Amino acid sequence: MASTVVVPLLLLLLLFSSCATLIADAAGADELNYIVVATSSLKAKAVCEGPRVNSTSAGFTNGVPVTRPHGPCSAAAAGNSEPSLVDTLRWDQQRASYIQRMLSVSVNASMPPKVPAKSPTDKSTLKVASTDPAAEFLPGTAKKKASQLSIDPAATADGGSAGEQTMVLDTASVFPWLQCAPCPVPPCHPQADTLYDPALSSTSGTFSCNSSACRQLGPFANGCANNQCQYRVRYVVTPMVKGKLNPALYVVRLQAITVAGQQLSVPPTIFAAGSVMDSRAPITRLPPTAYQALRSAFRSRMTMYRAAPPKEHLDTCYDFTGVSSIRLPKIALVFDRNAAVELDPSGVLFDGCLAFTSTIDDHATGIIGNVQQRTIEVLYDVGGGVMAFRRGAC
Repeated sequence: MASTVVVPLLLLLLLFSSCATLIADAAGADELNYIVVATSSLKAKAVCEGPRVNSTSAGFTNGVPVTRPHGPCSAAAAGNSEPSLVDTLRWDQQRASYIQRMLSVSVNASMPPKVPAKSPTDKSTLKVASTDPAAEFLPGTAKKKASQLSIDPAATADGGSAGEQTMVLDTASVFPWLQCAPCPVPPCHPQADTLYDPALSSTSGTFSCNSSACRQLGPFANGCANNQCQYRVRYVVTPMVKGKLNPALYVVRLQAITVAGQQLSVPPTIFAAGSVMDSRAPITRLPPTAYQALRSAFRSRMTMYRAAPPKEHLDTCYDFTGVSSIRLPKIALVFDRNAAVELDPSGVLFDGCLAFTSTIDDHATGIIGNVQQRTIEVLYDVGGGVMAFRRGAC
């Protein structure tokens, strides 16, 4: 009699044990697709921590330090206030429009539209597009505005004394620009950095008028002076003409997006126009079909938090007042060759909002903004025609 009772109990216990294991495994797998972050960690750091990895350990022989304009590692940030959220997002809109204008100009045109966007508070005709809105940037500017990204150009690494320059890192610009000595004021502007002096650099040189490099200038050629090749670039707004993608831009192809481990139901053809990797536009822009799918998936996993009103073009925002930690669904961008790049939490939320928006239509080229590139080391292998990403490097 005892044996007839024990067997069913053992079977029942085994069934309960199996069910509990399956539920626990499922819950564990689901937790892997989320990350819990302290709300305070999404705010700007007050102390400079520097890079997390050494670029030379990854096989790079040359590297330069890059700092966020208002970050604690930026010497240019001292004494400068950070722009408001409204200014930042308006600047983002202007930058996106600028890139779309570049994309709309045929590569056969004499020059892409290089008149940069200005912030609503920018009144100077000498100011150019900067990483931040309402912030002045001139090469080597005397005011050391926080719009500058600090890098040491190659000319200062040759052992000479050509001078260290403060420059903006702009992946949508054709040429590097800096003021060279002699440079009378005007037309040059005063600057705090020492003027770059080619005569003091062992690596700087001129092209003769009969050199192959000079002959390749095409519409940029501007004659000869003392047997030195001259060139010119006109900054004019050109009509919007359909053509090939502008060769000055770096375009990658998105294949898919995952939210909390689940791939969005978006046909790959939606991403056919590609996405520009941009170092200065903060917010990533996706085709409307892709953005709506991302927004829906994100909202469905954030229902435990209070919704907040939209902020400019960011329409999925939350009120985290009194919330000490946030459970965020992980988001990954999947590029060609199934290269999945998981975004850092700081690349998902921007001032409490989902840091994505949409392009004008599904045929427009997207933009991968610098918010999504936070903490990621991006390698531009221009010669090889590929890009590489390393998470947690910055």
